[in-house]
Amino acid sequence: MLGRRSANGLKVDQGDVRIPEKNIVEAAKFLTRASEAGLADAQYSLGLLYESGQGRPQDLVQAIDLYKRAAKSGHREAQLYLGLLAEADTEEKDGSVEAVAWYQRAAEQGRVEAQVFLGAKYRLGDGVEKNATEAAKWFRLAAEQGSAVAQQNLGMMLIAGEGLKMDAAEGVSWLEKSAVQNNLPAIGYLAAAYHSGLGVEENPAKAFELSKRGAVLGDRDSQLRLASYYRLGAGVERSEVDAAKWYLIAADAGHVEAQYRIGSMYVTGEGVPADPERAAIYLRLARDQGEEKASRLLIELYGRGLIEPASHDEGLLWVESAAVAGYPLAQFRLGSLLYHGDHLEEDKKEAFDWFQKAAAKGLAEAEYAVAAILLSQSSEDPTEAMEWLRRSADQGQVEAQVALGDLFASGLALGRPDWRSAVHWFRKAADLGEPVALYSLGRAYYHGNGVEQDYEAARRLFEASAMQEHLDSVLILAWMFEKGQGGPVQMKQAQSLYDDAAREGEPEAQYRLALFLFSGKGFGQDVGEAEKWLQRAAEQGHRDAQFRFASRLHERPLQNTDQVEQWYLRAAQQGHIEASFRLGVLWNEHDQEKASEWYRRAAEAGHSDAAFNLACLLINLGKEKSEAADFFHMVAETGDAQAKLNLGTMMANGIGVDQSEVLARDWFLEAAESGSAEAAYNLGLMMVMGRGGEVNLEAGKVWLNKAASKGDPLARALLGEMVAFEKRSMEAEPVQVESVKAAP
Repeated sequence: MLGRRSANGLKVDQGDVRIPEKNIVEAAKFLTRASEAGLADAQYSLGLLYESGQGRPQDLVQAIDLYKRAAKSGHREAQLYLGLLAEADTEEKDGSVEAVAWYQRAAEQGRVEAQVFLGAKYRLGDGVEKNATEAAKWFRLAAEQGSAVAQQNLGMMLIAGEGLKMDAAEGVSWLEKSAVQNNLPAIGYLAAAYHSGLGVEENPAKAFELSKRGAVLGDRDSQLRLASYYRLGAGVERSEVDAAKWYLIAADAGHVEAQYRIGSMYVTGEGVPADPERAAIYLRLARDQGEEKASRLLIELYGRGLIEPASHDEGLLWVESAAVAGYPLAQFRLGSLLYHGDHLEEDKKEAFDWFQKAAAKGLAEAEYAVAAILLSQSSEDPTEAMEWLRRSADQGQVEAQVALGDLFASGLALGRPDWRSAVHWFRKAADLGEPVALYSLGRAYYHGNGVEQDYEAARRLFEASAMQEHLDSVLILAWMFEKGQGGPVQMKQAQSLYDDAAREGEPEAQYRLALFLFSGKGFGQDVGEAEKWLQRAAEQGHRDAQFRFASRLHERPLQNTDQVEQWYLRAAQQGHIEASFRLGVLWNEHDQEKASEWYRRAAEAGHSDAAFNLACLLINLGKEKSEAADFFHMVAETGDAQAKLNLGTMMANGIGVDQSEVLARDWFLEAAESGSAEAAYNLGLMMVMGRGGEVNLEAGKVWLNKAASKGDPLARALLGEMVAFEKRSMEAEPVQVESVKAAP
C-alpha cells in the first residue's frame, strides 16, 4: 500500500491500488495503461511513482498533472494530497487558498483528514474567511468518524462556545473520546477541565491521573502539570522529589516553564540538592527561550555571588542589572570594572560611587576598596580610611587586616609606629593563611617589633608564606638558612631557594645565587653560571650586581673600559658609594674635574678613600683648600694615619686653615701613634725644636728613632746630627704635603 505522511502528522491513505513488489517497472507500465484509460486510482498511484522516482524517472510536474487528473475525476485521496502539496509550496502566495479548495472537495466526499484540515482553515481564517461555525461543522463530521484531532477541536469549541452554543459537558465528552485515543492535547485539556470543574464535577485526582498518563506518553505540557500537582499536593500526596523529577524530564525536553521551575528548585534545594551552577544551566535555557523570570533569577544569583557569568557579554549584562537592583556584590564588581577600565570605559569617580554603595551595605570587599581609594588620595589623615578598613577587617577581609597592620607599623595610623597593634592585625590575617600577612608577621618576629625577637617563629612564618610562592619570604628564608638564623646553617637549602626566586625573575635572588656559585658554598662552584646570574641581576637594575659585574669586567686583562664605566655608572646613579669612588679613580688620570665630582658623591656619603682623594685633588687643582682640610679631617676621624699627617701638615703651614703648630703637633702625634713614619719624624722634630709646645729632647728622640726604625731617611740624618752636635741648636727642615693616596 502506498502512503504519505502529512505535515501535521496524520497518516494519509492514498488508495487501494497495490503495486506488485516483484517488478515495479512492470507495475508502472500497468498503471500507465490504466491511467491512459482514465482510471483515477491508476492516475494517482502513477503520480506517486513519478514523484518518488520508482519505476519511472523522477518528475514532480508529471506527478502533479496525474494527481490533478485523478482529483478532477473525484479521487478524494488525490484531492487531499494536492491540498497538502499546495500548503507545502512556500513560493506559491495563494497556496492556502488552493489548499482550501482541494480540502473542500475531499471533505465533501467524506475524507476525514480533509475535514479536519478544512475545519482548521476555517477556524484560523487561513486561505478562507474565518468562520467558526463552518469550522465546527467540519470538525463534527470528522469527529463523528473517529478523528481524535477533530474530537479535541470540537470539544474545545463547545467548551468555549466558539462557533456554536456553549456546552461544556458535551465538550468534555468529545475530549474524553479523543483522550481514549491517546491524543495528548486532549488529555491535557481534559485534565484542566477536571482540575477546574469545567463541564464536569471537579476532580483533582482524575486531573492528576490524566496528567500522569499524558506525561508518561511524553507530552511536555502534561509533564509540567504533573510536576505542579506533585509540588502543590493537588490530587496526590505532595512530593517535592517527584515534582523535581517531572520538571526535569519536561525541561530536558525543552519546555521553557519547566526549565525555569527546575532551575528555581536547584536554587532553593526543593526536591533536589541545592546547586546554583546546575540551576544556572536550566535558567539560561529558559532565558534563551524568552522567559523573563529566568533572566531575573540569574541576575539575582549573580548578585548574591552564587554563580559566575559564562561570557564577558553575559557578565556585563548581569553586573549592571544586578548593581542597579541593589545587590552589593554586583555594585562592587561594577565599580571594579569601571575603576580599571575593564570592558567598560574607565571612570574612577563613578567606580568610587558604586564602591560606596556596596560598602554602605556592609560588603567587606567594597569597604576595603573605599579605604584604599581614600588612602591613595591622601595619607596625611587616614582616619576615615581606617574606619572603613576596621569594618572590612572585622569581617575577616585579609587585605584590610594587612593594610591596617601596615598603617600601624609605618606610623601613619597614630603619627608614630605602633607595632603591637600592627602585630595584632598581621596575626589575624596570618591565621587565615594570607602570605603577605605571614611575611609581615615574620618580619616583626625577626626584628623584635611588637613581640620578643624570635628567629625560630620568624622562620616558621616565612616558610608558610614561601610555600605560597611569596618571593620576599623566599628571599629572607634563604638568608636565614644561609646565616643559620632560627635553625642550623643550611647552605644547599638556601641556594635552592635563591634559585627558585631567581628563575621567577627576582634580581636580589639572582645576585645572591651568583654569590653562592662564585664561592661554591652551596652545591659547588660554577663561575660561568655565576656570571650569567650576576649579569641578569645587573640588567634588572640591582645596583650591587651592577657594581660587582663592573668589577669583574675591570679585572679582566682585555677589559672594555667603556663597558666597565657604564656598569659603574648605573650602580652609582642608584647611590652605590663604592661605584662612585671607582668612577673617580677611572677618571682621575684623564679628567680630574670629573673625577672630583664622583669622589665628592662618594665622600659625602661617607667613603673615606674618596674623601682623601678628593682633598688631594682640591689641593692639586688649586681649589678651595679649606674644603680639602674638611675632607682630610673627616678621613682623619676614621683613624687614617695619612689623613692625620696631611691635616697636621696643613695646620703647620697654614694651608687652607689658620696656622696652628699646637694643633699640627696634636695631629702628628695621632698620625704617629697610627704608625706613620713621616708623622713620627715631624712630631720628633717639633718636640726637639719646641714648636707647638715645650722643648722635649728625650721625647723627640723617641719619635725620631721610631721614624728611623721604619726607614725614614730624614729621621736618621737628624739623629746623626743630634749625636754629633748634641748641644747645638737645630733648624727644622720644611715639611711637605704627602702625595695623593692611591686607590685600593
